[in-house]
Amino acid sequence: MAHTHKYKLFGHEKILSELINLDKINKLPNKILLSGKNGIGKSTMAYHFINYLFSKNENFKYDISNFTINFNNKSNILVNSNTHPNLFKIFLKDNKKNIEISEIRNLINFTNLSSLGDQKKIILIDDVEYLSINAVNALLKVVEEPNDNTFFILINNSSKKIIHTLRSRCIEFKLSIDKSVIKNIINDLYKEINYDDISPDFIRYSITLSGLIDFLNICINEKLNYNDITIEIFLKYIFENNLYKKKEFQLIDFKSFIEIFFLKKIKYLKNDSVFSIYSHFNVKYHKFKKFNLDMESFFLEFNSKLLNE
Repeated sequence: MAHTHKYKLFGHEKILSELINLDKINKLPNKILLSGKNGIGKSTMAYHFINYLFSKNENFKYDISNFTINFNNKSNILVNSNTHPNLFKIFLKDNKKNIEISEIRNLINFTNLSSLGDQKKIILIDDVEYLSINAVNALLKVVEEPNDNTFFILINNSSKKIIHTLRSRCIEFKLSIDKSVIKNIINDLYKEINYDDISPDFIRYSITLSGLIDFLNICINEKLNYNDITIEIFLKYIFENNLYKKKEFQLIDFKSFIEIFFLKKIKYLKNDSVFSIYSHFNVKYHKFKKFNLDMESFFLEFNSKLLNE
């Protein structure tokens, strides 16, 4: 089973090319805002651009012609392990309503450090719409006059507004990907699969493009019928066959499938208790992913409480 899709960009090649060209002519804005609907791949595109910037003088550098990150690239490995010295990341933490000012104070300390290897220093702020007022005010002071060779990449879910004074200081790139583009990508990637024949559960509930590719790759690898398998049967198969433990599935983000499961339940049950159950499993899943823990207890609980109802 190929996992190259996790390192290949789909649907946002045009904007990435624009950013790369701006960098090549030394016109890259030092404050970039990536905005668009939730789940369309804004963060993925940001990481592709970051890898392009960091890997220029490394082995296995970013493949511009194919929009692909190489597994074995040093910067890719460091970014994935949260140990790259020139990257500082901020995102909304589990069980938090906002990104607090303490995060911005840590960011300020990072900006005052020297860049390793004379590379660009990148500050990536995901979920920027969740910055508290105090955090925004502190951030505004930093972005107003950033240190030399320091670049900000902010990511905004466009369904939630961000404060105008912050937006106005950034160059905004609006990302979008509609169903027809997803359909064309799937039909191009899988010559033997027709998008219109994919199980309704995996089309109807707005699964992300990467989630849909994960689903199809699992079906192909495990010889499952992608035409009419339900989300319940699919999740049972994952659990019963311990797919989450297998090395070849390490990069799969099973959260997309869990979201489909709950969206389907919400639609048919119309029960408020489903939301609290979803919140419980969502928080738990994030903790396992964040701390790279064994997923077994998560799937055991999910299976016993929900799949065997």
